[in-house]
Amino acid sequence: MIASLNLLPWREEKRKQHKQRFFSILGAVVIVVATVQWLLASYFEQHQMHQQIRNQQLQQEISTLSASSLSCPSWIGSVKHSTNGLG
Repeated sequence: MIASLNLLPWREEKRKQHKQRFFSILGAVVIVVATVQWLLASYFEQHQMHQQIRNQQLQQEISTLSASSLSCPSWIGSVKHSTNGLG
């Protein structure tokens, strides 16, 4: 009597469920990884833009200071050199 019991449809249904669950999990993982990658790329892009803005501000300050140091009287430069030994 047990020999006549057919488990093939049950096994086939279980295999189908496992396959469907596997592809569902795989799809979810792909979506999560793509989202994390996009968020990281956005973060680094924004960080890079912020750094470029800061670099531009520094360049402007450097050029302003360079222009003002060129217009300084020559005696200021000699005062700077003579006070270097004091500190």
